[in-house]
Amino acid sequence: MPEALPLTLITLSGPSAVTQTLSPGAVSVVGRSADSTICLLNERVSRRHAVLLWREGHWFALDEASAHGTFVNGVRLVPGEPAILNAGDLLRIGPWTMRVTLGSRSHPLARTIDDSAAPRQRIERADSSVVPGAQRRLRLLTDLIARFNAGATEADLADFALESAIKGTGYARGAVVKLAHGSDDVEVVHTRLPPEEKAVFTFSNSLIEAAAAGQSVVLTRDAEQVSSHSIARMDIHSAICTPVLIEEAVAAFLYLDARGRESAIRPDAAGFCEAVARALGLALANLKRADLEKRQRVLTSELNAAREAQQFILPPPRGEVGRVRYAMRMRPGIFVAGDLFDVLALPDGRTAFCLGDVAGHGAGSGMLMASAQAFLHAYLESGRSPAQAVGLLNRFLSDRLTAGRFVSLFLGVLDPDGTLEFVDAGHGHWLLLCAHPGETPSPDPECIPLGIDPDHAFASATVRMHPGDRLILFSDGLIDQRAPGGEEFGMDRLREALSASANPDDDIQHIFDRVLAFAQTSSLDDDATAASFEFTPASA
Repeated sequence: MPEALPLTLITLSGPSAVTQTLSPGAVSVVGRSADSTICLLNERVSRRHAVLLWREGHWFALDEASAHGTFVNGVRLVPGEPAILNAGDLLRIGPWTMRVTLGSRSHPLARTIDDSAAPRQRIERADSSVVPGAQRRLRLLTDLIARFNAGATEADLADFALESAIKGTGYARGAVVKLAHGSDDVEVVHTRLPPEEKAVFTFSNSLIEAAAAGQSVVLTRDAEQVSSHSIARMDIHSAICTPVLIEEAVAAFLYLDARGRESAIRPDAAGFCEAVARALGLALANLKRADLEKRQRVLTSELNAAREAQQFILPPPRGEVGRVRYAMRMRPGIFVAGDLFDVLALPDGRTAFCLGDVAGHGAGSGMLMASAQAFLHAYLESGRSPAQAVGLLNRFLSDRLTAGRFVSLFLGVLDPDGTLEFVDAGHGHWLLLCAHPGETPSPDPECIPLGIDPDHAFASATVRMHPGDRLILFSDGLIDQRAPGGEEFGMDRLREALSASANPDDDIQHIFDRVLAFAQTSSLDDDATAASFEFTPASA
């Protein structure tokens, strides 16, 4: 699995500058509420607008049914459907547009020089008026737009734009750069240098800072300079920096300069650079949109395949098997549920049921759940005891799971006389509700989860159930669910939810009603599954 990378959001445009680094370990909420991880105070931002989270080797954005929508690379997200975030993506929430950075930078850094105090240097807004010769530049722009269709990467598009800009302006060298978070340097997307030049491209910090306001700026110098200044040492006599806009935010810069005896700049250079930058911005936006759509198609395909496998193998959500009446609900947190559930009649007249939790999220966990459930089902039908079946499944999983993956599981086999033999393999989340007053057994003994030690000897235990007693199994996604303020749902609230229940259907309905009301969202943080099994009286 890919290394877990922090995500940094850097404001490109918006009412205020927001720079926030998020760790992969938590679900981060973006919204207007004061307890949001990223609080954006604006009427176009919902109280709980979106969530950002790391799952299965990727960062995801999820719109929380916000009023004005969450946009990635100009595409409005479907509420409740996760979208993969890549480095360089543009996330728009309300009036804010932010660039996504993952871990280390995706482009190399280049040095900028502080030339703010250089004498006889002028930085001024570029004159973008057009002079004769427009037909040639129109052809260059037309060719450029046609070439953009062949670009597969940001570097390809930047190369095409630089070639056109250099031909149409008289500048000798150029680069497409981005501002680097936390540094005066810039990230270089692509450069074009004269064939004989091998020196590292250095950029004017003053010029880039001025262009960051959203307008083209030019730098000009008089012929006589003080040699101690960096710009003078490089003998730059003119330069231009034009912002490249995506979603009305400055996403990059088209930077060109001329030095020494290189030819003078054409008088309409600024206007042509702005036209090239506009075309580049549109091409980059289209590239980002197409990339997001491709990611979504792949993600949707994987999730659909996992859901189909899961639905094929799961039993009905309610029913009667032997002397067991049951109800179950499985609610994925954001992706495919990684929880495991099964109930089946055994050849000897007993009824087996189980609930488990696969560590991890997404399609991979869903497929693992399906395979584990199929193997356990087969072991039980072949006549293995609960401890034997769990031991065989543990060995199967231990040989195949990657590091950090495991499965917690509760497996119970109920005899018609009410004896419940069970194995609790690292699960621990169950309650026995007695129909008549009496002590409720505690979940003990508990063994280690599956997939950790292939040679672990699993032991079973027994409890006595009487007609009307109900066993409640649930995953940790229910009790670990947090409210907007960060408080966990917990066991006490779960018991309160069950206090007024009289049957398995009521149990499940009351649990999920309370959890969803507590979370104040329809998207739970993790997979959440609950099942209720009632031991019914013997038929006359």
